Amino acid sequence: LGVSYSNAGSATLSREALRKAFDLRERASEREKFYISAHYYESNGEIDKAIEIYEQWKQAYPRDDVPDDNLALAYAGIGQQDKSLANALQALQIDAKDTYAYQNVAGAYMALGRYEEARAIIDQASTQKADSGSTQAIGYDLAFVRGDQATMQQTLNAMAGQGSEPFLLALEANVKYFQGRVREGREICNTIVQKSQDSKDFAANIRASQAAMEAEVGNTEEARRQVEIALAMSQDKDLKGSAALVLARIGDASRAEKMIADLGKENPTDTVLNNAGLAVDRAALELQRKQPARAVEALEPARRYELAGGPTAPVDFWPLYLRGEAYLDLHDPAKALIEYQKMADHRGLNPTSPLYVLARLGTARAYGQQGDSNKARAAYQDFFAFWKDADPDIPLLKQAKTEYAKLD
Repeated sequence: LGVSYSNAGSATLSREALRKAFDLRERASEREKFYISAHYYESNGEIDKAIEIYEQWKQAYPRDDVPDDNLALAYAGIGQQDKSLANALQALQIDAKDTYAYQNVAGAYMALGRYEEARAIIDQASTQKADSGSTQAIGYDLAFVRGDQATMQQTLNAMAGQGSEPFLLALEANVKYFQGRVREGREICNTIVQKSQDSKDFAANIRASQAAMEAEVGNTEEARRQVEIALAMSQDKDLKGSAALVLARIGDASRAEKMIADLGKENPTDTVLNNAGLAVDRAALELQRKQPARAVEALEPARRYELAGGPTAPVDFWPLYLRGEAYLDLHDPAKALIEYQKMADHRGLNPTSPLYVLARLGTARAYGQQGDSNKARAAYQDFFAFWKDADPDIPLLKQAKTEYAKLD
C-alpha cells in the first residue's frame, strides 16, 4: 500500500503505510523484510541504507529482478547513472517482460544522453507489451528533445483518461514554461490539479513547481499565490522544502529560513532532504541576502545529487543553476559558465526542465561579464529562439531584451 501510494504521488499516505509495515516487519519472511526495510528507508530519505539493503537482497536472491529494479531508481536519484543502467539491464536479463526494467533502462539511457538507445528500448517494450505510463513519458521527453511535436501530441492523446495522465500533463506544463508560454502552463497546471483530487500531495507539488517557475520568470505575486495554495493543500516535508525555495526566491526570507530550520530539526535522518533539498533552499536564501559566497558553500552537500535523474531525482538542475547564479554575483563568469555548461551537457536528466532554458540566459550574462559581446549575443539569441513563442509580457523576457540591446 505504501508503494502504491508513492507511485500515485500521495507521499504522506505512503510514508504512513510504510512506517506501519516497517513496525511489523518481524512478522514477514526474509525476502519481505528486504522489501519493507528498503522501501521504508528510501521513503525516509535514508538512501544509503536503502541501497545497502537492496544490494543484500540481490545477493540473497540472485534470480529476483525486484532489487535490480529498485536499485536502478535509487542510483539514478543520487546521480550514478552508469550503476542505474547496469541494474536496469540486469533486471531485464532476469525477466524480459519486466515493465519496470524497460522504463528504468530507457530512463538511464536518456539521462546519459544516449537517445537512440532510449528510443530502441521504448520500442522494444511496446513490442513485448511491457510498456507503461512511465515508458510513454520517457518517449514524450525524447520527442521533445528532438522537436517531434507530432509524437508528443500522439502520446498525450494516447494517455488521455488513464491513471498516469496527470504525470504526463506535468511534463506538458513544463514544456510550456520551458517555451515561455506561461499562460498555457498555468492552464495545464489547473487541469492537472482538477484531475488529481485524490492525491493532494501530488496536486500541491504541481502548484509548488508552478510557483517556482513563476518566480524565476519574474511573476512574483503569482508565485506567492501558488505557493500559498500548495501549502494549504499539503504539509508533506518535500512539498514544504519546495515551498521554502520559492519563498526564498521571492524575498520572503524570514519565513523561508524558519521553514528550512524546522524541516531540518524534524527530519534529522533524512539525508536526501538535508543534503539536497535544504541545501538548495539555503543557497537560495543566501542569494536573496546578497551573500553569493555563502550560497556556493551551502550547495556543497548537494553535489552528489546535482546530476540525478528520473522520478527519484530530488532537486532537478537547481544546484547547478543556483551555483551559476552565485558565481555571476561574485563576478566570476568563468566558473558560472562551467555550471551552465554542465546543464547543457546533461539535458537528458530532465529534458523538459525550464531551468535548462534559463541557463542559456545565464550563459549570455556570463559572456557579457567577460566582455565577449559576440558570444554573449549568440547566447541571448539562443535564449530568444527557445522563447520565440513566449508571452510578450514576461518580466524576465523584457529584462533579457534590455540587456541584449545594451551589448556593444
